[in-house]
Amino acid sequence: MTNAEIDERYYLLLRYEPLSALDLKKRPIMSKELGRLIHEQQVSSIIVTHNHRDIAEVGDRVCLLKRGETALICGIAEDPAAEGSGLFDDGDDL
Repeated sequence: MTNAEIDERYYLLLRYEPLSALDLKKRPIMSKELGRLIHEQQVSSIIVTHNHRDIAEVGDRVCLLKRGETALICGIAEDPAAEGSGLFDDGDDL
């Protein structure tokens, strides 16, 4: 997605796993670029991801669903992936 593709016509950008097909080398580069474009263009976005590492690069708020229910809504500064939070432990069914 380029700057030209995000313009005043867009009020909400919906993306499902936009980084999932990328290799480990390209993923962090594209994650930063996606976050930069979203913030620069000031477009509201909903990005669905199962990879919590994508959240910090792209988003500023998290809505965590657990077993189909809202488990948490917080700002990125609160870091839902922090060690010991239990929200992203390997055994969780998210």
